[in-house]
Amino acid sequence: MKNYPCGSKILITSINIPTILDIIQYLNLEYIAIDLDLNTLVMNSKDLSDKLKHEDIKCIIYSHLFGKINDIDSIIDICDEQSIDFIEDCAECFTESYRGNPRSDMICFSFGSIKKCSCFGGSSTFIKNKNEFENFKTELKRYKYQTTSSYIVKLIKYFFISFLTNNRYINVIFRYISYLCKINTTDLFVSLIRNILAKDLINNISYQPCRLLTQYLLCRIHHYKDHSIKNETYISKNLLSPYIIPGYQSNVSNNYWLFPIYYHDIRKIMNKLDSNDINYVKKISQLICIDPKCINSKNMINNMIFLPIHSKTNIRYTKYITDKLNNIIREDKIH
Repeated sequence: MKNYPCGSKILITSINIPTILDIIQYLNLEYIAIDLDLNTLVMNSKDLSDKLKHEDIKCIIYSHLFGKINDIDSIIDICDEQSIDFIEDCAECFTESYRGNPRSDMICFSFGSIKKCSCFGGSSTFIKNKNEFENFKTELKRYKYQTTSSYIVKLIKYFFISFLTNNRYINVIFRYISYLCKINTTDLFVSLIRNILAKDLINNISYQPCRLLTQYLLCRIHHYKDHSIKNETYISKNLLSPYIIPGYQSNVSNNYWLFPIYYHDIRKIMNKLDSNDINYVKKISQLICIDPKCINSKNMINNMIFLPIHSKTNIRYTKYITDKLNNIIREDKIH
């Protein structure tokens, strides 16, 4: 495992989760965010070049966002030239065909509660350097094991969350009761699906998986089949051009995780959708723009909504959502 000197600088994707910042700061390191391009979700080349030129960078953590996978060889080339470690964060893009770039120094996958290949916890890590891999295993052996009972409790919790969210009629009743009780269902679900509590973060992540989770992980990974993307493909092809699906020009795999759409003034769209029976949310994960100076990323986060489009969505409902969104543009000509 690398022991970077205190104050060493780590480049990371500007749309990220607060947890990664907490871990970097816990290790007495500094992070520098790199802005993203809306159409591809790759690191902005000019911003990356400028920060590599003016900062002493020890490591780059590159995250494939919203399931979109891009060719990262050019960034790895720069890292090789400048002796910078390259960590590939594939938490959002596990697929049958892509298991990371073999040139990456480290590849990380996550199998949390809202991932496509969910095991309601756990992760897998690939390390290229054999000595570092052995050091990693030695470090991991110091961690306590998660208890099987705590994992079973987690499974029961997610079963009920799934029941509330995936049954249309139960979901309507639940949201109506929440409305009467003035409960923000989005905030409630985001907190419920969180795998790791932010309080005492380092201790909460310093666990080895229990045997039940390990066996489930191995079974899921080896037998995983990509979900149908007919709903995502339909809406991607039929949405009018003022809308943008972030990363739609990704050049390796147009995979999907969650389903964000961008519009330059999303509040106008949200005001129209409120009366159209479309269960969108403004926030569905912990992802935020970690640096307001990253203009593209800040604009993206502020003007995105997430639609209930996934493999289990009825295609008729997908068409209904698509028509409603397009009619807002046609009728009001707001673009």
